[in-house]
Amino acid sequence: MRDKREVQEELALVRGLIKHSAWGQLMEIASKQLTTRTDNIILVPVTGADACFGQEFMKGEIAGIRLFMNLPRILEEQLTDELAQMEKEQSDE
Repeated sequence: MRDKREVQEELALVRGLIKHSAWGQLMEIASKQLTTRTDNIILVPVTGADACFGQEFMKGEIAGIRLFMNLPRILEEQLTDELAQMEKEQSDE
């Protein structure tokens, strides 16, 4: 099990990433990529097996982009919960 200091340091790093101005720019780029792929799936009719496979590939890309965009917030939430649990256990002792 990790100690409280390690969790606090990791949480600070994740929060620093989220607050960094470059992260906002990266999220804009990712959002545009997400929109482009989603539009290609929704607006372009499937004309054969190859197009169907292409759309399935794009669906995987969409899932990956969404994960990428949400991962720091997920990590922040998990680390915050882990830290709260550590503090609760410490106060119970």
